[in-house]
Amino acid sequence: MAYGLVLTRAARKDLDRLLDEVLGRAGRDASQRIDSLGYTIGMKTAVSVPDAVYERAEKLARRMRKSRSKFYSDALLEYVSRHDPATVTAALDALYEGEDSGPDPFVRESARRVLRSTGW
Repeated sequence: MAYGLVLTRAARKDLDRLLDEVLGRAGRDASQRIDSLGYTIGMKTAVSVPDAVYERAEKLARRMRKSRSKFYSDALLEYVSRHDPATVTAALDALYEGEDSGPDPFVRESARRVLRSTGW
């Protein structure tokens, strides 16, 4: 069974950026043609999901008081964000930004001792 999915503007921008990276100019041209055909702000698409996944998603969307479209848009955006290499790298950079990346004093001293005792 297929269910509709409407992307928010933010999700659409991310998708357009992804299309640009993957398809280049051809992707931009295709996405502009698609936008001109629709009657909604977001992109409509159909996806097939297993019934069990759909039921769990519906239950969670109701509990979160989100429309199906909002729920699927948020889920897709989160998935793309978590798996986009640039996003992952930026998150790791932010996490370790304030960390000292220099060698540990213990490791430095241990290496120094090993090098002194080793004949070159």
